[in-house]
Amino acid sequence: MLLALALVLAACSEGYPGDDAPLLSPFEMSNAQRLAALNEIGQAGASGAARRNGERWHYRLQPGCRLELEQRPRGEPALRRQHALQRAMDVRLRHDAERGLYELQLMSEVGPTAERLGLLLRSPAWTDASRAELLLQLLIRDCTAAAQSAGRAAPL
Repeated sequence: MLLALALVLAACSEGYPGDDAPLLSPFEMSNAQRLAALNEIGQAGASGAARRNGERWHYRLQPGCRLELEQRPRGEPALRRQHALQRAMDVRLRHDAERGLYELQLMSEVGPTAERLGLLLRSPAWTDASRAELLLQLLIRDCTAAAQSAGRAAPL
């Protein structure tokens, strides 16, 4: 009986990795890793939600903290936008109950009177939208901080 139990337990461990990959917090990611995570959300989402929505999103960060994004609605030409990120900017998550979608808007600043600068993501999944919101906020924070530091370090 002990031999049978040992065989069953040994068979259960096959195919399972010995070491799990550690989960990486968005706060510990580099901006390149954040962009990769955003592109994963924009292509399929954690739950395949982007496929249900029919839109695909792709993000690139250019020098000078210029965020390029491409939105591909199903059956339509791609829409491309570019935003020069600034430290004061914010990302706001809002729910469009009528369409059943969560939208991320780039805002000129934090606060109720902030101007909407553009759409950054639309998803039917709150989990994808809220994760993307945090990734984008950290991307803005760290990119603009790095650009500001580089500007101070440059010789006159």
